[in-house]
Amino acid sequence: MYISKSGEPCLDPKAWLSFCLLLAILVSSTPAANAMQAGNADRIARAALERGLPESPQWLALGHYGKRAMGGYESLVDDPGFFLHPGGKQNPEAELEATIAALMDTDAPLDDTHAACRYPARKLWLLNQMALAEPDLPTPVCSELEEYLELVSPRSATLVFPEAHMNSPASMFGHTLIRLDNEFESKLISHAINYAAFTDETFGPLYAVRGIFGMYKGYFSVMPYYERLNRYSNMENRDIWEYRLNLTPEEVMMMALHVWEMREKYSWYYFFDENCSYILLFMLEVARPGVNLTDGFGAWAIPIDTIRRVREAGLVEEVTYRPSRARRLMHIAAISSQKERELAKEIALGNEGPDTAGVSVAGTDPAIRTLDMATEFLKYRYEQQELEKGIYTERLLKILSSRSRLGLLDYDIPSPVPPEEGHGSARVSIGGGSLEGEAYVRLRLRPAFHSLVDAEMGFTRGASISFMDLEARYYNVREELALERLDIIDITSLAPVGDFFQEFSWKVNTGLLREELPGGRDRTTYGLYLASGLAADTPGRGLTYGFVGVSAKAGEKLDENYAAGGRASAGFIMPVGQKFMVHAEADAAAYRAGHEYDAMHFALMANLSTGKDHSIVLEIRRKGLEGLWTTDASLLWNIYY
Repeated sequence: MYISKSGEPCLDPKAWLSFCLLLAILVSSTPAANAMQAGNADRIARAALERGLPESPQWLALGHYGKRAMGGYESLVDDPGFFLHPGGKQNPEAELEATIAALMDTDAPLDDTHAACRYPARKLWLLNQMALAEPDLPTPVCSELEEYLELVSPRSATLVFPEAHMNSPASMFGHTLIRLDNEFESKLISHAINYAAFTDETFGPLYAVRGIFGMYKGYFSVMPYYERLNRYSNMENRDIWEYRLNLTPEEVMMMALHVWEMREKYSWYYFFDENCSYILLFMLEVARPGVNLTDGFGAWAIPIDTIRRVREAGLVEEVTYRPSRARRLMHIAAISSQKERELAKEIALGNEGPDTAGVSVAGTDPAIRTLDMATEFLKYRYEQQELEKGIYTERLLKILSSRSRLGLLDYDIPSPVPPEEGHGSARVSIGGGSLEGEAYVRLRLRPAFHSLVDAEMGFTRGASISFMDLEARYYNVREELALERLDIIDITSLAPVGDFFQEFSWKVNTGLLREELPGGRDRTTYGLYLASGLAADTPGRGLTYGFVGVSAKAGEKLDENYAAGGRASAGFIMPVGQKFMVHAEADAAAYRAGHEYDAMHFALMANLSTGKDHSIVLEIRRKGLEGLWTTDASLLWNIYY
């Protein structure tokens, strides 16, 4: 203390400042201060409700809310730990009030556990909507959030689409993720937002079945982009499309903050609708509210359709094609001679030295192609875990040493049509035909996605997947409306065997089928066909394939109510230009368990594209079943949407 001129005792300035700070801390801890803080929260909450913020697009996106059929909202997030209010999953208004109270809570520790650190996107949204300043809310130390933002450093964003994985039923539709780009030129050091089912399941069909019925939890994750690129492009041989988005840095930051909010929070994963691509759309709605990307999908949301929706919303400013290692290898092989391909394979296998390329093939360009094919094939074998690291490294260094002396060669791999520019995923077919002279009207409905006879433009060649493909017919003479077939799931994966790849093709089909029997009778059975086989792709001659597998059927009109046996099928697919497609197939089955009988089926289908979403199909089928042979010919108009 010191004595003032008036003789009254006073605190010196430093002591006075300390006293004021102490007094402020004590006052802020009193019930009166807490009541004042609670009053501020109530005031802000009332103002938010008056402005209709609980139903604002960005708040609904932050909570992943969608409209319920009977009215109201419900969040697709299923983790109770995501919500601050017990009824927050179905009540965006209550969740907003709880969020405001939590953000203004001064009793909670001002560290990473505070709501402001756990929900930074909600906080930023509230500050913007209510014209608040940072000092209006508690400012805890969010060390974990700061480390995350420093690591990711988001500046711009790119939607990434790896195409279908031919040997994985779970990835036959493709996949999407969002790359958060930083200020560095190389995108390999960027990070990617990914949403996927959490499972260690390795049996593809079981994964698909469990995914259909929502038996997996889906989580968001953020990981280095080069890891995802290596997996999709190099290990799984999937071409990648990158769609650079025109989001501002502020919009990208909001998205990055929301990803932080979703860490370790799950939603039940559904293969057809609440999947990797659909749930990811909420991230873009958070970034740019009002684009309504998640509305109107119905019972399914296919990755290609989500990309179409993003482009239609005007979010895409540039499209880039990134061919896979397999695509690059196949392209080089297609412009090389048989001798070059054989030598490249021998070099990669270690049976020949890389220096032999310069003397075994004439000219510098053939030598370059040979060593480049050897390099790509060697890397492919290593990534498929067919080589030990030591052998791979030694062999690769020798090849690269020889290759470095030969100069550059630009292969100019052509970019195919972007997948979203192909035909629509759903299809309705209208037409008519004749079955042994009896006319009928034919209607076919297929929710998704693509068959082998559909136009290939924008789709992976040899990949076909359809589900809930329904066909009904009205027969004029008998005046009968009949369910002809219902393919619940029909998947065909044709992976051509070549100089460098010897993968198996496979097929699975299950559903209902009506069969004509002798004496004017018929029966409807439920069947399952599982097969594996081989395919060969010859430029200019089409894609040839063959399958061998097992088939089983169940139905009341079968002896012992079932039939089981072996089945084989073979065929070829010939594209003629870009608008005409011919598909011929022969199928034979011998059932020797339960109901014993043989079945034969020959089919010729020709598809003429009259536009991106229209085509005319001619089908001619010859069937032999239990001694009865029938001929069926029809003409269909396909409408894709």
